[in-house]
Formats: sequence, structure tokens, C-alpha cells
Amino acid sequence: MNAHSSHSSANLATSHIYLLVDGAQRGPYMLDQIRNMWSNGSLTSDTLWWTDDMKQWESMQSLPLSVPIQYAPQQHLAPTTVSIHSTQIEKNNKTLNRICLGIGLFMLAIILKACAMGM
Repeated sequence: MNAHSSHSSANLATSHIYLLVDGAQRGPYMLDQIRNMWSNGSLTSDTLWWTDDMKQWESMQSLPLSVPIQYAPQQHLAPTTVSIHSTQIEKNNKTLNRICLGIGLFMLAIILKACAMGM
């Protein structure tokens, strides 16, 4: 059983939560403040958290709010990732079209030459 397993979102909402960021202890913070810091990118998964009733520091990913914490950063990155992929797909399609056109013209030249030679 983890040291924080007795914590629920309701318990943490009124707890003073401390953070260990780049080796420095910060806080206390309330849960809503930590959510805001996470969503704006001020905290990373390397950040550690602790409350008075815990025996040891825990990683942000173990904070019992896994859905908001786990997915908040990806929401900000998704549109950029999609647009990069869309641009790359367009470039690949243009290249593929040029290759197919080249192969088609080459095959047409072979057929025309064969017809001209009477085959």
C-alpha cells in the first residue's frame, strides 16, 4: 500500500501540499493551486509532492488526481502534433504523386516505342 493511499481528492482539497521543485521545497499549496501550476506547465512529472501525514515524498504521477494531471500537458501539445503530421502527409503525397507520374510516363514511353517497332 502506498503512503498516500488513504488520501482522496476530498482530503487533499483541504490539505496543505508541499512541492519539491529542482531540489527546493515550496509551499504550502492548496490542491487547486497545484492543478493550475500543472496545467500551465510550471510542474513536471519530476516534481515531488508531500503532505504532513505522508511518510515520504511522492511523484506528481502518484497524486490521486491522475486524470487531470496525466492528460493536461498533452492537451496543449495535440494541435501542434496534428498540424506537423498533416504537413508531412501532404509532402509525402506530393512526392508519391510525382513518382507515380514518372513511372507512368516511363511505361507510356516503353509502350509507344514497342508500338513503333511493330511489336
